[in-house]
Amino acid sequence: MALSFGALRERLLAGLLGDAEQVEAGRPMLMLDMLSDWLPYRVYDPTSRLYVNARSKGFVLGVTPLIGADERTGEILGAFFSEGLPAGSCLQILHLASPRISRIVGPWFAPRYEQGGVYEAIARHRAKKLYSMVWTSGANDAPFHARAHQVVISLGVPAAKAVSNEELTHAREGLIAMLKSLNLGVIEYEPHDLIALLDDLTSPTTAPQDDAVPYNPNDPIANQAIRRDIELLVREDRIELGTERFRATGVHKQGVPEIGAVYPDRFDVRHFAVRNMPPRWAPHECARLIGDLFTDKLRFSERYGLFYFFAQSCGACEVMSPIVQSVAQTWHITVRAVSTDGGPSRHFPRYTVETNQRARMGLDPGITPAVVLWDAATARAIPIGYGVMSADELQDRIYLLTSKEAGRDY
Repeated sequence: MALSFGALRERLLAGLLGDAEQVEAGRPMLMLDMLSDWLPYRVYDPTSRLYVNARSKGFVLGVTPLIGADERTGEILGAFFSEGLPAGSCLQILHLASPRISRIVGPWFAPRYEQGGVYEAIARHRAKKLYSMVWTSGANDAPFHARAHQVVISLGVPAAKAVSNEELTHAREGLIAMLKSLNLGVIEYEPHDLIALLDDLTSPTTAPQDDAVPYNPNDPIANQAIRRDIELLVREDRIELGTERFRATGVHKQGVPEIGAVYPDRFDVRHFAVRNMPPRWAPHECARLIGDLFTDKLRFSERYGLFYFFAQSCGACEVMSPIVQSVAQTWHITVRAVSTDGGPSRHFPRYTVETNQRARMGLDPGITPAVVLWDAATARAIPIGYGVMSADELQDRIYLLTSKEAGRDY
């Protein structure tokens, strides 16, 4: 009787090993795209205190935010980052302002609660006020919210690079010593710290308390870092995260985890970046480089546009037209080109013929070229200048007009 290859293999295993048990087949994946599939984190080696990822290895440090740095501080940081890191390594720095402030308020509140009396009463009042400031501004005239600030530094090297664990350990110890020399607090992120950080980033919540995040060394870290009760929707201009989470309190009753209140949360996740850095920009105006978080029209390229008045018979317009076109393309500003004499422009083929626009804007109707800034938020025309201007001068004037309110000194 002929035997199949599978039956022959089972008989051979049973004869050699006493049974024909085999390794279980891999668990089928969910028929959904999971965010955890894109994360590289795999295992943590407690001996070397390094993370071994899908195609890299490295470590993660938590650092207190640096306040009051000077030129010497920059020199120390620059010297280490240029000479103290392994070749081919990747250094990432994350500054997270987390709304989960209980990790700060809790240790401060506990001893005052134990003291009782007036200390407990004052602590309860202040803790309640701080928690209310997580999503409600503490000031009427500006957004002033309570946040737990933390800086996370991670260093990784690709698996293709011949960097040993000893080299990474030496780089970690050197980095810790350098940061401590700057009077900064430094901790090494263990797996439960990393999982809590990823949960904070990928699972925002209106609750100011931390979740009880377990860690199982037998499962990949990536699978433990992303909650399974999150609904992730990809929109055209944002990602929506929604969940009605059953938040574990960390207490177990007869082996069953206790579940706290249910918090229905929904958040928009948007990415903002600066396409072109201006040559000069005031630090307190940095938010304007990115734009408004919620109102599209308040972002620079959405809020502002340019009116450019030219004439075919104007020689200066032939010089100014490519300058306006270049600045508009650099900053992604829409330009409405208006011909004052009906003639075309080779730089702005989609022009319109003037129908008394300059008079309605309060401009001198006899001068070309003229550049006007249009503010869609206030429906107001702001003259930038007449005649030929260099690209730098045009950009500087736009900067001054968009970064200063009317009536403020330049």
